[in-house]
Amino acid sequence: MTFISAYRRLLEEPALSNLLCWGPGGDFFIIKDVNAFTTDILPRTFKHSNFASFVRQLNKYDFHKVSTSKCVMTASSPL
Repeated sequence: MTFISAYRRLLEEPALSNLLCWGPGGDFFIIKDVNAFTTDILPRTFKHSNFASFVRQLNKYDFHKVSTSKCVMTASSPL
């Protein structure tokens, strides 16, 4: 499974909606709790807990952080 496929599955998992979700229009996503995401989800799904590395990987798929108050990421094209 590719990185982006694995992440898309996480976004669509109802049990994780307290940690991450799509924005209302489906054109961006929000990581609501970066600490919990980093300690619980990253190691289980991507075999590391380095959030900066995760963001760099998203950047390769043309995602960019658009909010400094929360982790809101958007892409030029949908997943």
